[in-house]
Amino acid sequence: MKNKAYLITLIFAFIVIFLSLSWNLNLEDDSIIFYELRLPRLLLTLIVGASLSLCGLIFQSLFQNELASPYLLGISSGSSFFVGLAIKLDLVFSFFIFDTLFAFSFLGALVGTGIVYLVSLYLRTFDPRTLLLAGIAQSMFFMSGVFLLQYLSNEQELGQILRWSFGSLDIVGFESIYRILPLFIFSFAIFYQSSSSFNLLLFGDELSKAQGLKTDSFRLRMFLLTSLVIAFCVAEVGPIGFVGLVVPHLSYKILKTKRYHELILYTPFLGGVLLSFFDFLSSHLFVSPIPVGIITSFVGGPFFFFLLLRRS
Repeated sequence: MKNKAYLITLIFAFIVIFLSLSWNLNLEDDSIIFYELRLPRLLLTLIVGASLSLCGLIFQSLFQNELASPYLLGISSGSSFFVGLAIKLDLVFSFFIFDTLFAFSFLGALVGTGIVYLVSLYLRTFDPRTLLLAGIAQSMFFMSGVFLLQYLSNEQELGQILRWSFGSLDIVGFESIYRILPLFIFSFAIFYQSSSSFNLLLFGDELSKAQGLKTDSFRLRMFLLTSLVIAFCVAEVGPIGFVGLVVPHLSYKILKTKRYHELILYTPFLGGVLLSFFDFLSSHLFVSPIPVGIITSFVGGPFFFFLLLRRS
């Protein structure tokens, strides 16, 4: 079953990659479009889809909750608020390959992560249910701040805030890939090396501790690393929702396993391919291109309701 899943996904990946790179394009006449726009965009989409899917898988393991996802913990809303603040204050600067929006988005994601971390320090435990509720509460707070900034903004500022909040993969060149790829490789290696610890968490904290796993410290380390990856993704492309929620569930169903050494290999692969497919739809099959975050929300919203109904 596992080999068949990889084969089907690989075939689907080749189709998506071929369509994304060659749709209405003559390589001899449009080589600049290919090398400066389409190829970097496809690579970034694969990396972001893989990163968000992998982070969603890790969050669901850490919180032992199938509804847990990066966007329920206030990380993306923290980024959205700080980006809106930078736009409203008209802050402009650049350092090396980092610009204003990237820096403020990353800062907002770190603030969101830090709040949850401080809650865990105050409680002296990494209780999954409590921290999940804390993340939802801070997400609501940050989104209220975003709405306030939108209300106070002029037409130009409002347009900038809204365009960023939709989530977009429009890039020119490979700078975005240089920023995000090293962290993805590093985090993937750490998560895969820790797959046996994730397997232990399935049996509960008591058994995990009996096997020598320090569950609280392990959860905290993995949570901070996962949040860092999400911060980079959100800073680069905006808040593309529901990828981290939907793809891990598809991996469970396709592989029919909860063994994390298999899931950690397959989930990023599937996530990168699916986000590339959604990006192709959003870019080429409508009268005018629309942000890919809108497409993923249309898919993810009903899926979230399905999970709620199944749990009840």
